[in-house]
Parts: sequence; structure tokens; C-alpha cells
Amino acid sequence: MDKIPMKVRVLTPKDLDKLLKKYEAKYHMTTQEFASKFNRCELPENPDFMHWITYYDGAAKAARLHKPAKV
Repeated sequence: MDKIPMKVRVLTPKDLDKLLKKYEAKYHMTTQEFASKFNRCELPENPDFMHWITYYDGAAKAARLHKPAKV
């Protein structure tokens, strides 16, 4: 089997925020609006949208992981 070299990019919450804002500016909608439309299958196929939803999911997961525990 041939090996395919791949780069792994580690993104910080700050990196994710910048990426989300880039897509918001490019497509003139908030990430929340986008995610809602994406999840309802209201958007055309677009590689950017796959990246955007992945960054959104990563940012949401990072926010849950870094949320202070309730005492």
C-alpha cells in the first residue's frame, strides 16, 4: 500500500475564531446562520462549507472543553 504524506495542523481557539470570521465576511452571514442552513441542507455543495462546518464544530468543542466547571 502506498503511503500518502499529510500535514496535520493544530488550531487554537483563536485560529478557529479567525477562520470563522473569514468565512462570515466571504459569505455575508454569521456562523450560526450558516450552521443552521447547512444542517437543514439549504446550501449548495461547496468545499468551503465543509471546511467552515468543521471549524465551527471544532470551535464549539473547544468552547465546551475550556468552559469552567460549575461549582
